[in-house]
Amino acid sequence: MCGLKLGMATIGVIIIAAITLTLGLFIMYLAASWVQTYGVNITGEFDKYTQLMRAILVIEAMNYSDEKSTIYARNVSKYNISITICRIELYSSRRSLIVNATPPNGIGELAKLSRIGDSAGIDAPTCTYCEPGEELVYRIWYAPSEILEKMNPGEASSVIRILEMAFTKKGFTT
Repeated sequence: MCGLKLGMATIGVIIIAAITLTLGLFIMYLAASWVQTYGVNITGEFDKYTQLMRAILVIEAMNYSDEKSTIYARNVSKYNISITICRIELYSSRRSLIVNATPPNGIGELAKLSRIGDSAGIDAPTCTYCEPGEELVYRIWYAPSEILEKMNPGEASSVIRILEMAFTKKGFTT
């Protein structure tokens, strides 16, 4: 009788140990899955912001007239990052408003500078009714191409950088 009780106690301990071990392994699997998912999200965000810091665009020159304007931009990033120019606005400092933009609504790919040193001449908006001597500002919206390609258009505004160039409209005053 004593041996039977001892055998039942041993089987009970083995069953409880098996349940505990199974539950422990299941909890470890859930924790490992959570850590992996969280780690992938953190790595993706870190990569996105690293690319944003590395993307550098400069305006080399501008040719402005009331009929046509061209901005010459260059990718001067130290790292091999492709840059997409997605919007150009012409802003009047005196009037504090956007007088014209390309594309007119939203953002779109105006130029892509794929490698270090690539440059492009981009058609830019003009202002025919702005007065000579008025200070105007070009705002060029750009972002790393790889990030823009992965994002929805609505989310793109969170990663776009803006480069500004101010100039005075030339011409004769009356």
